[in-house]
Amino acid sequence: MNKILIVLLLFLLLAGGIVFYQFQSYGNVKTNGKVTIGKNVFNIETVKSEKDKQIGLTKYKSIKENQGMLFAFDTENKYSFWMKNMKFPIDIIFINNDEIVDYVENATPPAPDTEPATYEPQLPVNYVLEIKSGLVKKYNIKTGDKISIEIK
Repeated sequence: MNKILIVLLLFLLLAGGIVFYQFQSYGNVKTNGKVTIGKNVFNIETVKSEKDKQIGLTKYKSIKENQGMLFAFDTENKYSFWMKNMKFPIDIIFINNDEIVDYVENATPPAPDTEPATYEPQLPVNYVLEIKSGLVKKYNIKTGDKISIEIK
């Protein structure tokens, strides 16, 4: 009887962990800063390591309208981004210091068994911000806009 109870308890713990993990990946970005563009504030997860940059937003099934992921680079360059393994479309904003220099609207995940498109800014950047698709248009974000970045 005790063995059955222990197995049942372990099963419930495992099932609870799976449910918790799934809940976490639906729009709950682990924020460690914010980016402000005009009146719009995005709570961001900043990624700096190469491994975290490769994973990016692929670990999430969606993000909320006020969330995003900021890729921080030590040097300015024309960094390329792609949508491999992404689960939802995004807008990609290319930033040099405190100014938007380029953006991509509605970058969509590739169809199965197709190569993902790559996106690169026209000018060198040191930050790239990924936000929910449609927000560049909704908030009238454009090149030349000044931004504020706060990383905790």
